[in-house]
Amino acid sequence: MKKYYHFFSFKWIFPVLAMGLIICVYWDVITTYFTFDINAPDLANVNGDEIKQHVINSMLSYDVSLFNFSFYQSFALPIIILITVYNYYNIKNRMVKYNIGKNKLYSGELLVLKSTCALIPVVIFLLVYLTVILVSAFSSGFSYSNLETDFSNDSILSKIIINPVLYAVFYGFIKSISIFINGIFACYLVDVMKSFIKGALLFVLFLWVLSPILYYFLPFEFVPMTSLMITSYSNLNIIQIFSPYLIYIAIYLVSKCVVSYEV
Repeated sequence: MKKYYHFFSFKWIFPVLAMGLIICVYWDVITTYFTFDINAPDLANVNGDEIKQHVINSMLSYDVSLFNFSFYQSFALPIIILITVYNYYNIKNRMVKYNIGKNKLYSGELLVLKSTCALIPVVIFLLVYLTVILVSAFSSGFSYSNLETDFSNDSILSKIIINPVLYAVFYGFIKSISIFINGIFACYLVDVMKSFIKGALLFVLFLWVLSPILYYFLPFEFVPMTSLMITSYSNLNIIQIFSPYLIYIAIYLVSKCVVSYEV
């Protein structure tokens, strides 16, 4: 991963985006901390400080924080992916292609570059997610109340994921796979279109424009955006979790047959 990362442009934006995502997750907590009036008339007969702390701890719980985190991911992750794909396109054109040319090492180097670009959003996600877990654990205790409804009763997942810790691992694992696949897919679109702008627009149309339309015609598990938001649904089984990638595979196979491109 380090091999190409030091060639990235705008590296400073990654910690900024991570911090911005953390602020979004805890924005309600921040505003409540500074605006909660412990001397309000309706709190005259109780300890206002204790009520304020109780409210804030509730907002810092894993359930609430995870809900907020999942919501903002739908906007933040595609943007982070596109920033890394921009670097993929530039590094590929300016360095890899000209330094290695068309020799037998080119495909391998290109795969390393793609994997690096796809892993960076995963790392950012995991760092923010680890923050969510730690904050909830040290503030209100680590608990999760939706285990009974997250998975279908006849799914093996309901038998395996039986406590909050296992769910936290499952959530991080499934999301990481999704982010990585979307990153690789975005790189592929840029290669096919031979343009970052065209490939990025196609990726945005695929996730943010096509998905809302497809929700009207297809089950949710076959919609592209569901790949990033699958953990927001209930009564899931393994087939539903991996079904969103069928459309990615279909687009890849069709494009390989009808589009001639060289990376």
